[in-house]
Amino acid sequence: MPCIPEKIWSMIQEKQELPAVWTKENGRYNPISYTEFGDMLVRLTQFLSGKGINPGDKIALMSANRYEWPVIDLAIQSCAAVNVPLYPNINTESVRKALIHSGAKMLILANRELYEKHRSALEGLQVQLITIENVSSEIPHLSWLRLAKATMDERLAYLEKITALDEHALISINYTSGTTGEPKGVMLTHKNILADMEGALATLTIHPTDRFLSFLPLSHGFERTAGYYIPLSVGAEIAYAEGMLTVIENAKEIHPTIITTVPRLLEKVYENVNAAIAQGSVLKKTLFGQAAKIGAKASAAEKLSRWEKFQHNLFEKLIYSKIRTQISPQLRLFISGGAPLSSAINIFFRSLNIGIVEGYGLTETSPV
Repeated sequence: MPCIPEKIWSMIQEKQELPAVWTKENGRYNPISYTEFGDMLVRLTQFLSGKGINPGDKIALMSANRYEWPVIDLAIQSCAAVNVPLYPNINTESVRKALIHSGAKMLILANRELYEKHRSALEGLQVQLITIENVSSEIPHLSWLRLAKATMDERLAYLEKITALDEHALISINYTSGTTGEPKGVMLTHKNILADMEGALATLTIHPTDRFLSFLPLSHGFERTAGYYIPLSVGAEIAYAEGMLTVIENAKEIHPTIITTVPRLLEKVYENVNAAIAQGSVLKKTLFGQAAKIGAKASAAEKLSRWEKFQHNLFEKLIYSKIRTQISPQLRLFISGGAPLSSAINIFFRSLNIGIVEGYGLTETSPV
């Protein structure tokens, strides 16, 4: 079975100049092609090897979602090393405990804010520090990644490296939230995650033309599998939201077809739509009520009369499509996890011709 980097490398070869990821810079979204993504991956793998990273070494990664996150993760795997993803909002004591417990040889921090906050966690530890952004002339950083180009020889050497990976090898230690005491280090292999991806793709159709919007933390197994490994493994695109509070605004800008989410975002959209309807005229309220009723019936695959079919098609033009535009005109699917979703909200979105798939699972199950 091909390991994760090999699976995604095949898409890099196939998709070439088509967008792999989108990042917002200077007020607008810009694409990074699969070829550019591959160049960064090859050169970063070389960089880590040059820093003495060997098979089995642990590398802790602390960063909010950004295009460098998957590049770093895949480069770690390509070195046959192990990613130890850390939530950016945990305290310094937890960072230090994770570094010691995992035996991390390197810590990669995103920016100056995290560097200033957590550099004391490294006191007395033999841990190399790398930053993504340039925060100090004394600390190696990865700001050069976007400019990196890889030669054909370098690409062939990289391919040889990843085809030799062991599918049973450990690739990640995910520290749980600690809801039952101290956080536990969950150990996952290529095959653990690949089996989960295979099961998900057998159940859910993901197209190479799909565009995901990513805002849930990549340090959590749900987003990492559903919002990163799966889209890149089928040649889809990933756009990174600026933050948790800008998801809807970013969706309007980048027009995703799929959003991995938690119920709270769906609840917020539901509340906003209902608040807007409540302030409308009696006619508007009546039309929306009828549209919701017909939409719910259609989404439940109930047989519609000719009159109901006519109404449903009319409401698609007058109401459903306009509400979808408030999120993304191309939106076709939400993948929701992390907490139960109320049936009322589920029915509401389905009535707008937006599918919702609920995922459940433990970190120990890779996780969906």
